[in-house]
Amino acid sequence: MKFARPFQRGPYFSLADWYATSKSRQLAAFAQADWTIVPNLVLTGGGRVQNERVSYTFRDNLANTSFAGSATDTAGTYRASLRYDFTRDINAFFTYATGYKGQTYDLTTGFNRNRALAGPIRPERSRDKELGIRTQFFDRRVTFNVTLFDTNYRDLQAQSIETLADGTSNYRLTNVGRLNTKGIELEGSLRVSDDLNFNGAATYLDATYSSFDAAQCYPLQTQANGCRPGSPASQNLTGTRVAQAPEWKFNLSGDYSPRLTDGLRGVAQFNWQYQSSIFYSPRDPETFQPAFHIVNLGLGVRDEDRRWEVVAFVNNVFDQQYFGSLVNTAGNFGNNIATQAILPRDFQRYGGVRLGLNF
Repeated sequence: MKFARPFQRGPYFSLADWYATSKSRQLAAFAQADWTIVPNLVLTGGGRVQNERVSYTFRDNLANTSFAGSATDTAGTYRASLRYDFTRDINAFFTYATGYKGQTYDLTTGFNRNRALAGPIRPERSRDKELGIRTQFFDRRVTFNVTLFDTNYRDLQAQSIETLADGTSNYRLTNVGRLNTKGIELEGSLRVSDDLNFNGAATYLDATYSSFDAAQCYPLQTQANGCRPGSPASQNLTGTRVAQAPEWKFNLSGDYSPRLTDGLRGVAQFNWQYQSSIFYSPRDPETFQPAFHIVNLGLGVRDEDRRWEVVAFVNNVFDQQYFGSLVNTAGNFGNNIATQAILPRDFQRYGGVRLGLNF
């Protein structure tokens, strides 16, 4: 797999002009087996071994410098799961699994000799535990699932400050420490009748940096706000909630399709989504997104066999304005407050007609 990455920015400030390529090759072997210990109790185990080679080239057209490098790594991961079937429609399970995210190079603006000498970012590894139950009731008209999860990451790959062999510092993607995510997921469905269905899901997430003591300060951050003086300045994010990780998420939807004629059904749809507040960059008040909820509605007709449907819809009915991303760019504007926002399609209420065909 090979990628080319040309990049130009200008012409008045924050100039950049570079061309990079990256290439990866992976070989892997894996195996999995099931063992029925006693009736209804099954142990599943599996493992994977992989060998990976990554390489890159980087040419900075402004500095007139070029770099190239490569690295290889062999890693193993495994997974073990225990499942017990109480009945045909109810089972519980426990799973323990390890994960691996391969080494890489930070091919971004600012790549220089120091970054090249530092070599690749080390692989990121994880250990995950899950405990859950899967259920169906009333002739499978009701489904309800619960999952508890707890995952630890080490050698987390993230943007940070790195002190290099020559004593200088570099802002780059690197291994910053550890991260823990844990929480609970609930999901279910209700088939009231052949033409009325509901689906829902809820997630509680506690995601924090368990070790991240040399993070880059956000633009305009002061010492009173946790930016430690130094060359370069830094902040300690250990114990801080992870960026872009909402504590709560909810989703509820319904579909009502009553029969209108022998070959035609009506369609009435709704969807409600809720997300609690997040920071797009840890602790940065310029990148704070308050909690919001979105309601979508649809009304139309469809063919009895779902070969086609026409639905008029209104999305974001209550005109809840939110952002897909927020970036603090004060450093590019003379340290004046400047925040760039990415607007999602439903940043404002909009409507239309949707035509669906199945063939």
